[in-house]
Amino acid sequence: MKKQYLTIEFDFDFLLIGICCSEKDYRLCYEINKSLGIKLKRITDIQIQSKLNQKSSKNDLIEIPEMDKENVFSLFNYQHPKTGLKYNVISNKSQGTRLIKEKKEVDYFLMINGEAHTKEKKDALTKVKSIGMVMTAFEIEPQKLKSKDRLILND
Repeated sequence: MKKQYLTIEFDFDFLLIGICCSEKDYRLCYEINKSLGIKLKRITDIQIQSKLNQKSSKNDLIEIPEMDKENVFSLFNYQHPKTGLKYNVISNKSQGTRLIKEKKEVDYFLMINGEAHTKEKKDALTKVKSIGMVMTAFEIEPQKLKSKDRLILND
């Protein structure tokens, strides 16, 4: 019997803004809400299971099995009723690990999905940069990220 493989390609056609900010996620979202005129609300967190390898010394008689470690990344969501744009703010840190490992300098990601004009996207980036608690914000190309699959949200 011949095997058939199903290949799924996801569309990473969205604006992704990396935000460096030392404030808590809810404080940042409050300021983004004020700045962009939206109403982000916290929804179910992103949970990623990872394996922890425990190192055993040469003197250990018992081999220590791999332990599961659950990392939880906060997620805030809003869909604009008129434009249809979906806004997501995702934390990049959880217990010393990162959601997107190659972007260690980023504390939060702002994803904007939907049909938006280039002007609206640049406007959002400019407004986020103008928030007082934001140290820096910059656009990231999601297609170039190795762990871009972690940005696929089921909302």
